[in-house]
Amino acid sequence: MEEPNKIKTNENRNVPFSGVKKSWQILPNPVSDMLKLHYKGNDIIMGVINIMIQDATGKIVLRFRASSKNKDILIPVSQLYRGIYFIQIRVKNEAQLNEKFIKR
Repeated sequence: MEEPNKIKTNENRNVPFSGVKKSWQILPNPVSDMLKLHYKGNDIIMGVINIMIQDATGKIVLRFRASSKNKDILIPVSQLYRGIYFIQIRVKNEAQLNEKFIKR
C-alpha cells in the first residue's frame, strides 16, 4: 500500500511532502504563464538551486537550475498542459520544497 502525501516519481521512489523547509513560496497558484518561486529565508543559499516539475503521473516535465543569489525565480509554464503538477526545489541534494500547483 502506498503511503499518503507522497509523490510517486519515475525513479520508483517516493518523495515526502512533509518535513521540508518552508522558506519558499510559489505564486500564483493556480498559474497560467509564469510561476514565481520566492525565497523567504534570511539564510544565504549555498549551492545551485535545482528545480524539478513533475506531472500527476510522476513524469518529469521540466528541470531548471538557478543561481543561489536569486531570491525570486521565474519559471515559464505556459507550455504545460492544464492540470496538477508537483514542484520540488533541492539545494545540495536536500529538499527545500515539495508542493503541488495547478496549471490552468
